[in-house]
Amino acid sequence: MLIQFQKVKYLIVYYPHSLLFTLCFLYLLPSLTIFFIPDDVRFAVFYNNYGFLENLKNIWLSPNDLYNKSYSFKPILDSITLIESSIWGINPFWFHLTNVSFHIFNVILFYQFSFALLKRRELSFICAVIFIIHPIMTNSTFWVYSRTELVACSFYLLSLITLFRYFAKEQLIFLILSQLLFFFSLLSKDASITLPFAQYWLVVWKKNELVEKGRSRRILLKLLTGNILTVLIFLSFLIIICNQNRFSIINNYNFSELFQFLTSPINSGLAILFPFSYNWFETILFERKYYLIVLIIPFFIKSLFFIYSNNKKYYKYIMLFMLFLISILYTSSSLKTGTLYLPSCFFAIFVGTIIYRSYRKSKIIFLVLIFYASTLFFGSINNYKVWVDNTLINKLLVNELENELTENHSLNTYVILNFPSKINHAPTLTLDLEPFMNLKTSSNRRIVNPVFIAHNNGIKPTAIHHSKEGIILNACEESSYFVLEKKSFSPGEVLDIKNGKIIIQKINKKGKAIRIILKLKNDTSDSNICYLYFDENSLQYKVFDFLDSANKPKVSL
Repeated sequence: MLIQFQKVKYLIVYYPHSLLFTLCFLYLLPSLTIFFIPDDVRFAVFYNNYGFLENLKNIWLSPNDLYNKSYSFKPILDSITLIESSIWGINPFWFHLTNVSFHIFNVILFYQFSFALLKRRELSFICAVIFIIHPIMTNSTFWVYSRTELVACSFYLLSLITLFRYFAKEQLIFLILSQLLFFFSLLSKDASITLPFAQYWLVVWKKNELVEKGRSRRILLKLLTGNILTVLIFLSFLIIICNQNRFSIINNYNFSELFQFLTSPINSGLAILFPFSYNWFETILFERKYYLIVLIIPFFIKSLFFIYSNNKKYYKYIMLFMLFLISILYTSSSLKTGTLYLPSCFFAIFVGTIIYRSYRKSKIIFLVLIFYASTLFFGSINNYKVWVDNTLINKLLVNELENELTENHSLNTYVILNFPSKINHAPTLTLDLEPFMNLKTSSNRRIVNPVFIAHNNGIKPTAIHHSKEGIILNACEESSYFVLEKKSFSPGEVLDIKNGKIIIQKINKKGKAIRIILKLKNDTSDSNICYLYFDENSLQYKVFDFLDSANKPKVSL
């Protein structure tokens, strides 16, 4: 047993990169079979209208066309996607392979950063493994469009690693390179604005190593100057290229709302801390928001006193936790777990350090933390399974519809009455469905989704029938609901939609619509319309048979 342990330790110390590469690749191998999900196909829809060079010009020099189609300014990400789509077309395998490659690269960078920070190879390896298995990783690596998090994290970590080189030699080239990487990180994701604060914190942490008198203060001053220049260049670039400021930090923080400012980082921390789901906690949080603020303030003050009185004993833990806190300061009000990829890095270092140090100090704490790490792994596997299962259904949704479009050339409009938009909280391919299907089938059909349905606990059947009132759709009350503009309704409410109106008949406990009447606009001049519904039992599209064909509604387009 001891010999085997020595062999593992030998591999960790002398071949950490190869071992991490193998672990990460094997863990993510099934993700290569995953299909596209929302936003993933927007590149194909937009790039299809122009040539390669014109697309590249639009991405970097004329991006306002992208904004008109609700795109964000991420030129590095869009350039990578453009190159991929030019080579591979719309084959999801290669796009997911790129995501896997970026994640493996980030794991190696993360190991290098944690080793430069903590100076222990075994500890850095443990932190890297926690980073690999964290449940948040599945959201970022499986979602092609979420690779913006992966790319930004690469530049973020490279900038911090380069900063350590600057600490060692204080050569101007390393400072310039660190700021250049900061600029690229901002071009990838505006949340990288937290990078300067992480840099300052590392200077404070390493001030004891910067033994020369006044050296840490001199480095801080140079860093501050470099950061200000970098941000000014970045903002000038946006204003010149886009004719306006596209930096969205102002939109993400509403300083007039104290509650939002306090709870956004809390929600981010909870999403990273809980291995399976934090939604139940978030609900309690918002229901008791004013009480929460009253509780947070004295707890925060008490924590400051504790930290002040025990700062030497817990110095490293405090510094690591503050580094994690810096990474979650920039959080949008509409939190998505896919945006927490970077904070998960610093969380992994914090947890890994506690596990490593508790082994010699307290076996009970060590076992509790090992159990917690195992829940992270099982939570990750659970998320993994949800994504894989859902994308298989998503693939069926697209392939079945493609077959319908290919086989029936005489029909020019398809109305899908119950297209699933979410399954187990994971989204399906709803955005840009029509142009994407026309791209796949080389046609020009109209695809109308008057209403979407979400299935929170597996995919459950939807009852659909036609009456004089309209088309009545009844979702499974226990786990499904209709996705509409408002978050909650009352029975009898009428909602106007593009193709008609919806009458709410029944709601669940949260106010979500579970039975509706769909009244579509009449258009007797167009008879080439096919009404489909997705049979959740057989996972197939079926033609909807109306009780009275004379009353068959048409859709006004």
